[in-house]
Amino acid sequence: KSLSDNNIRCINADRSGNIIVGTNSGLNILRQGVFEHIGIAEDTPSINDPIISHIFTDYSGNIWVSTLFGGVNILSAKKIDFSILLNDQNNSFRTVLNDQDGNLIIGNYKEGISVIRKGSEQIIFPNKNGELPKIINTITQSKDGNYWLATSYGVYEIQKDGFPDILNIKSYNTSN
Repeated sequence: KSLSDNNIRCINADRSGNIIVGTNSGLNILRQGVFEHIGIAEDTPSINDPIISHIFTDYSGNIWVSTLFGGVNILSAKKIDFSILLNDQNNSFRTVLNDQDGNLIIGNYKEGISVIRKGSEQIIFPNKNGELPKIINTITQSKDGNYWLATSYGVYEIQKDGFPDILNIKSYNTSN
C-alpha cells in the first residue's frame, strides 16, 4: 500500500521505529515496509479531520495528531484506537514539548500555550491575560528548566518556577 497523498505536512517516528506521516489526506503509518492509511471513517478507529498539521510521540508512546480543523487526536500506544482530546480547530497545536518533569507543553495556533501536567488529563491555559503571542512556532526547555518559545514576535523565556500558574516572562526581539 502506498501513501495516501504526496503533500507531506509532517513526519515522526514512534518508539517501535514505525514512521508516521501526516498528509492532507490523513495519517500514514509505515510498518514493516507497508503503509497503513488512517483517515476519517465511521466504523473503524479514525481521526476526525484528514489534514494533519503536526505529529508528536509522548513518553508513553502515544501519538498525538494535530489536525487543521479537528483539534487534537491521540492514537494509543497499545492498540489502534483514537481518542479526541480537543475537538476544536482553535485548539490545534503546532508544537509539543514533553518537559523534564513529564508535563506536556503545547504550542497552539490561537491560545499561545497549553499545559497538561503529568498524570492529568486537565488542560491548563496559562496565557489568560495575553502575555504571550497566540501562535507559538516551537518550544524547547533549557538545562535550567526554563521554557523558550519561538514566535513571529521574537523569543520568549518563561521561568520554570511557578509555571504554569505564574508566568514570569522575558522577551527577546529586535527592539531589545
